[in-house]
Amino acid sequence: MIEFRVLGIEDGKYDLNFEIETKKVALISDVFVGKDSRMIKISGSFNLFGEKLGLNLFVNASADLECDLTSEKYTEEIEVELDLMFRLFDDDIFLIDDSIYDKDSYTLKGYKLNITQIVCDELALAIPMKKIAPKYREKELTDIYPEITRDDKTKGKEKIEEVQGRESPWSKLKKINFN
Repeated sequence: MIEFRVLGIEDGKYDLNFEIETKKVALISDVFVGKDSRMIKISGSFNLFGEKLGLNLFVNASADLECDLTSEKYTEEIEVELDLMFRLFDDDIFLIDDSIYDKDSYTLKGYKLNITQIVCDELALAIPMKKIAPKYREKELTDIYPEITRDDKTKGKEKIEEVQGRESPWSKLKKINFN
């Protein structure tokens, strides 16, 4: 669980810096749980002023991904910044911008705020849609697969030359004289 104490402390700014093993976080996506011991690193701060709690965190975790171009497996560091504002009421807490997360995404148990669901959701959303291994990011497809793309280029040139050499289907209509 990713939680920290927010009630029963004085107003002010508090630094947060801790790590938690991904295997201990039940809600985390499988790509973040590797064979070796992986950690979610959380750093940042929270500000407590009366009823308001501002949370500014940076979350880092390593993900095992598969390259969409080569099917090669690689590991990438996923980074997320969380900037949230909560409002405390007696023994309950509410997110001020509730359009981001519903009430089930965070809980206040005793004196601690649990943001496990928010962190897991944000990490999952930060995984790139197009997964390309770092060594292929600056390369063209022709550089990665020259033997396949070379044939496609020559076939494409032959097809263009064939179409250009052919008579237009409209040429017969253009020759008709309506006068």
